[in-house]
Formats: sequence, C-alpha cells, structure tokens
Amino acid sequence: MKDDNEILAARNCFPYEHIKTDNPSFSELQDNPVAFFCSEYGLEQKLPIYAGGLGVLAGDFVLTAGEMDLPLVAIGLMYNKGFPAYGKEDQELNPQDGGFSILKNDEGREIILDIEAGDDVIYARVWVRAYNSAHVFLLDTDIERNPKEYRAISHYLYSTDFPTKLLQDFMLGVGGVKLLRCLDIQPKIYHANEGHASFVMMALAVEYMHDNPDITSLHEAIKIVKRNIVGTKHTILSGAGLHFDRETLMGIVDKYLKRHGVRFEDFFVYGADKAHGEDIFSTTKLLITGSARANAVSLLHATFEKRDHPHSKLLAITNGVCVSRWRAPEWGDRGIGQLTDKD
Repeated sequence: MKDDNEILAARNCFPYEHIKTDNPSFSELQDNPVAFFCSEYGLEQKLPIYAGGLGVLAGDFVLTAGEMDLPLVAIGLMYNKGFPAYGKEDQELNPQDGGFSILKNDEGREIILDIEAGDDVIYARVWVRAYNSAHVFLLDTDIERNPKEYRAISHYLYSTDFPTKLLQDFMLGVGGVKLLRCLDIQPKIYHANEGHASFVMMALAVEYMHDNPDITSLHEAIKIVKRNIVGTKHTILSGAGLHFDRETLMGIVDKYLKRHGVRFEDFFVYGADKAHGEDIFSTTKLLITGSARANAVSLLHATFEKRDHPHSKLLAITNGVCVSRWRAPEWGDRGIGQLTDKD
C-alpha cells in the first residue's frame, strides 16, 4: 500500500537538512559539486553491479574524488541480481554488504521517489554510501509498491529485455535529476558517463522549463542547460550505446514530455541516428548533442573517432585509475623505477 506521506515528501522536494543517513553528513555536497551519472559502478567486491571497464573506471573516478576531497555526487542504479556473468542468475545482492544504507527522512523513514514514465509512476528507494567527500546514490525500484515489470528495472545490469533497458536509462537520468532536486543539491557540472546516462540532458531541460515558465521551447532550454553538461564516450563501437525505434522510445518518454509541455518530436531530433534508420534514436547521439563538450578516453580513441566520424569534436582525455586500490601497499610511494628486482 502506498504511504502518501513518504511519496509527498519526495514529490515536494524536501529540504536537505531533513535528510539523514547512517553515513557521515554530506553537507559538503551543498557547495556546487560535480554530479556524475553512470549505469554501473565497480566499487565493492561484495556488490558486483558492474560489467567491466566502464564500471571499474567509474569506481576509480569516485574513489579518487574522495581521496582528493572533491565534492562529488555519483548517481546510479542498484541491480539486486547483479550482472549474470559474475554470479548465479538467482543471486540476491544486499547493498548493506557493500557498506550502503537507505536514505531516510528526519523521522527515520525511507524516502520513496516517484518518477513519471508512460502512463504510470515508478517508485524508487535510494541507497547511499560516502567515500570521504564523494557520495554514491543508487536508485532501487525492486520494492513492493511497484508492479513486477518495474521491479525488474533493478534486477539485472544491462537487462536483455529491451523495454526494461530503456527504463533503466530513463530512471538513471530522470530519477537521478529528481533525487538531486529533492536533496537540494545544485551541481556545478553534470557529467554523463556513456550514452546510458544521456537522459540527464532531457531531465535537466524539462526541469529548467518548469522553473522558468517563460521558456517554452525545448531547444532553448537545452541550449541553456547544456552549458553545464559534459559527456564521456568510451568506444567507437555502436554497441556501447543503445538504439531504440521511435515507437519504443515514445512509449516511455512521450507522456512524460507532454505533461511538461514538450513535443516528442522536438526531443527526438537530439538523438535521431539516420545512419541506422529514419526512426532510430541513439543514446550516444543524445550524449554528444546534449553536452557542451565530450571526451574520448585516450588519444588513440579520439584519433579513430576522427577517422570514422570526421566531424567528431571529442577531446582526448586518457583514462586514469585510483592508484591506491591498484598498487600493492608494499610499494609505498615509490615509483616503478625505484623498485629493485627483489621488490
């Protein structure tokens, strides 16, 4: 049964000071943090909610920000059955095993977000963990108040059911932006890590139009909000991002957009990928068109992007890692050149 008080608290964007968790205070996130959106995070061995390099890199990104005392809020999804390749398909993961706790209000009750999708509302609770100044929030739809098709959003990373995968990307962007708004966290920069996170652009534009009623054009709103959005594209392979047909995409986002006075066709053009067909929408295309600037993950990657896509403007920023979790503690602070053969 729905708890109207909990849902109302989320819908009305409760004040930040009324939020508490079992983790240290995240008051530092009030000071214009970077908001990082990614579909997977490789942070804890007991919480395999990542598939490979993208998640491991995202984990290193979070851990390094925490070590550098940089204010970062990372948004993702909780996959309660993980990634099938790393376990049994019937496994049940517990976020608490990875040090996460439920986000609660000042009365100690868990906060439930309500996110519009199609004709319905999808509910999500939130798991949170602090890594020093970096905080990770994972949205979880596998709760009783959702029907089974929406609970499945939080079952498997990269669901093989295409509508469910679209809903995962939608929840990451739209649900993540709503969470930030409800926590009264106002990021200085929004970083979308790969096309899976690209719906953050749509959500920010819609929120901007809501806050500025004189802005009635989605194109004008996107032009304004994209100044604070950056993106990372990880590969030239088309399989990294998702391609949806017009009808599938419309079923999820059309009514959400209409409720906010936005025409579906105005949004569709930002992800239209005519190279794959007249009615095909690419989340990677949305990532590029909705960002002020985007980067490749190495000089070689940027070079090949330019070769295959002559108009590419990807900046070359080479992937880094969180040294402290990859280097054996026995090395201390010595570089490789200072190690003896015995070392």
